[in-house]
Amino acid sequence: VTITQDPSESDGKVEVSAGDDMSIDVDDGLFILQGDAESSQHTIASYRWTQIYGTQLLMSNPSSPVVTVTGLIPGSFSFRLTAIDHAGRVGYDDITVNVTSSANLFVDCEPDLYLS
Repeated sequence: VTITQDPSESDGKVEVSAGDDMSIDVDDGLFILQGDAESSQHTIASYRWTQIYGTQLLMSNPSSPVVTVTGLIPGSFSFRLTAIDHAGRVGYDDITVNVTSSANLFVDCEPDLYLS
């Protein structure tokens, strides 16, 4: 009897956390994505943040587990943190950020006056 172990089981897998979903106000001007990854048997070789949903925002140093995001506008945005360990195993996790605006809107309901 020959028992063969699946290579993916012997090398484990990469566990990635992009953090908890969050809501922020556009007036904050920026937010920070802080992720983490670990591999059961290897060290993490690389990180990569990508934006997967929403109008493109600006990310500083997307190859770091911690990035600052600027250029905010109201809306919903999703980001993915992908990590690769030294054995080439890949893992990822997504986070959604809702950017809201607390600005009060002023609506002018008075009729326009035209003088001739």
